[in-house]
Parts: sequence; C-alpha cells; structure tokens
Amino acid sequence: MSKAKKILDKVKQGLKGVVKVVIWPFAAIGRLLVRGVSSLRKIQLRWVLPILALIALVSFLGFLYFDTQTLTEEEDITAFSREVEEKREEEAEPEPAVVEEVVEEVEEKREEEPEVIEETEEEEPKEEEREHEPVLVMPEREEPDADVPVFSLGDLIRPIVGEIKIPYGWHFHEVFGDWRFNHGIDLDARPGTPVRAVWQGEVARVRQDDLLGTVITIDHGSDLRTKYGLVENVNVSTGQWVEKGETVGVVSRSPLFGESRLHFQLHRKGIPIDPGPYYRGWDG
Repeated sequence: MSKAKKILDKVKQGLKGVVKVVIWPFAAIGRLLVRGVSSLRKIQLRWVLPILALIALVSFLGFLYFDTQTLTEEEDITAFSREVEEKREEEAEPEPAVVEEVVEEVEEKREEEPEVIEETEEEEPKEEEREHEPVLVMPEREEPDADVPVFSLGDLIRPIVGEIKIPYGWHFHEVFGDWRFNHGIDLDARPGTPVRAVWQGEVARVRQDDLLGTVITIDHGSDLRTKYGLVENVNVSTGQWVEKGETVGVVSRSPLFGESRLHFQLHRKGIPIDPGPYYRGWDG
C-alpha cells in the first residue's frame, strides 16, 4: 500500500469520526422522536432523519467557517503589530542627514533670538518713564497767550478723600439682587463733602440720573473726561471753565443705598477705564 493511500485512508477515518461526533447527538434525538411518535405516518418519518442530517451538516460547516475566520483575524493582528514595530524603529532611528539639518536650524535660531530681544528692549520704555510721560494736552482757551499745560493721568488729584466702597467692574448689587457692571468707583464720604475737579477743563454737561442723582461731566481735553455722580448743591453749569481743585458741588446721599457716597468715572476716548489704580496714587 502506497503512502498516498494510507494518508487518504487516515483522512477518511478522521472525517468519519468527525461526522459521527457531530451527527450522533442529532441521530440519537431523532431515534427517540421516531420511537416516541408511533402515530406518525411513514411519509413523515422519512423526512425526520434527512432534516436532522441537514442540521448537523450546517452546524459542521459553520464551525469550520468561524474557526477559519478566527485564524485570519489572528494573522491580521500579527501583521499589524509587525508594521507598528517597523514604524517605531524607523522613527527612533532618524537619518544622520536629517539630524544635522535640525541641529543647524536650532543653532541659527539661537543666534537670531538675542538680536530680536535687544531691539525690543530698546524700543519699549521703562514703567517709570511711562508714568511721567506727557500724554494729555489741554485745549487752548479764549486767551491767545494762555499756557497750554501738559499732564499725565498720574498728575490728577482726588475728587474727594475716601475709601473705595464699590470698585470698578462687576459686583453684586445689594438692592437689585443681581450682578451689575460699575463703570467707575464709588467713594465713601460724609454728606456735604466738597467735590473737586481733578483737573482743569470745561463743564460738558450737568444732568439728572435716576440712580446717580446729579451727574457732572468735565472735558479736560485730549479725549479725557471725568464724571461725578451723587452730587448736590452744584455751583457750575454747562460750558463753564473750572480750574484744577475747584469745588463743583458736594456729596449727597444715594437714593438707593441711603448712604452718602461719590460716584466717580474716568473716560479716555469715550471708553470708561478703571480709575482705582490712579486714585490711590493721586494727591488728596
């Protein structure tokens, strides 16, 4: 007997064993059904075993299919892991030429950076120079020979001497019970405290406000304006010229809080700015 025949015989025996193992449970169930159902017709009994055999065949083919799929997925995972390892090796070991180019670029940037820093340092003025820098110029008055004073925000004086009760920015309003933005600062003061102009200028407007009472607006030139709210006994009018430190009115009680305080705003080019940091450095 040749080797090929022996191999074929072994394969046949293996297949027979597999078929027996797969079909035997179904065949046993079929026999029990056949024995238990004696009233069925012969035509019906003829179809029982073929149906069971078909079920067994489908189960066997399904087992082979899923086993093949599992092997294919394992092979794909192995191949993918190999590709990942190869890419890591390529990234970890860059070419010498590329490394040299990167090093040269880094050295060139380092040489250029100090020059840029030196230029910016020369262009930017120091903080001390900024504080005393003349940025605001008063407009000329009717007298042609009048001096035109030059000043900075740090040269102004305090409208009153008092503690900042409500700072600039968002705060919780204790009367309305919501969050509101304060465009200036509220200064604590006694009723009747004189309110002074922080710098000379022209009274641009005197108006009434539901929350701030009487509000005085003074134009100091160079797009700088100051506003004084919660003022009474006003002794200036629109268009009147006032000098630095001149009294424009006195502090009144707030219609909302029932306390006396001064509401002070500082506007530059029509935009309110926080007067708090300047107020602390101004002379009383």
